[in-house]
Amino acid sequence: MNHLFLFDVDSVLVEAVGYLTALQDAIAHFSRRMGLGDHHPTERDVRTFEALGLGCEWDTSSICVAALLVERVRREPAMPLPAEWEQALAYLAERPCPLPPLDYVELAERIVARLDGQKAVAAAARAVLWDEVRSLPDLGPATAKAVDALLKTLLGDTYDFYHTPVTRYFQHLVLGSQTISEVYGVTPEIESVSYLARDDEPLLAPDARERLAAAVSARRVRVAIYTARPSLLPAEVDGSALGYSPEGEIARTLVGLDGHPLIGKGQMQWLALQAGVPVEQLVKPSPVQGLAAIGAARSRS
Repeated sequence: MNHLFLFDVDSVLVEAVGYLTALQDAIAHFSRRMGLGDHHPTERDVRTFEALGLGCEWDTSSICVAALLVERVRREPAMPLPAEWEQALAYLAERPCPLPPLDYVELAERIVARLDGQKAVAAAARAVLWDEVRSLPDLGPATAKAVDALLKTLLGDTYDFYHTPVTRYFQHLVLGSQTISEVYGVTPEIESVSYLARDDEPLLAPDARERLAAAVSARRVRVAIYTARPSLLPAEVDGSALGYSPEGEIARTLVGLDGHPLIGKGQMQWLALQAGVPVEQLVKPSPVQGLAAIGAARSRS
């Protein structure tokens, strides 16, 4: 009799430290470039974000950077701030203004209160922060126009790697400079190792992996990995893999399970496109991804 073993990734096969450190370092990078000092959220802040339902780092990284920008504007609401992101960073860097620690959790609570089921997290954050800007006394009209443009750059579409600067920097850290080129077809903007490969902590002990391998070799067990992490296209699909990020595969390699099939968000994204449905309808906790993982384990592909 064959037993099917389905392994989740985060908190089962690996402790997902890499996303946390990439999030913190991305926010700290832009905080320093704005001349504000090092203002990344603590691990406790990030876990609170997740508990509040703000679990996507593409959202929370840009939200935190946008909040830091608004805090800087609060201290000089009539400054001639450029409306273009890189120019704004250069302008602010020439006028350093160290800030006290930001209450990221309080901001997250206000954003969650603004969600109405129709509004995306980044859109709710943009509305909350824009309300803050508009209420500033002595806000100059040119400054207001510039901040509005900058908030659009940061929060207009946090899932757009190519046009959202914080998302792009975060992904450079998550994947590393070599893989970023392969996944997105761009020249790396920074040199970096993959934080997932460097920082994620394997939870599958070597002796457990050996026992699992022995059971697989004896045909007593069939194994598959399934995860909501981004992943590559299905292996049998021909077509462009641009944008399909091997974050699930990085974890699989880290724990030494490369020989086993993985059903990640990339495969579900491809399936969603074929079916014409949102990927959220297919990714766990939807049973569709679990059934796909069962099929992969049974077929070993």
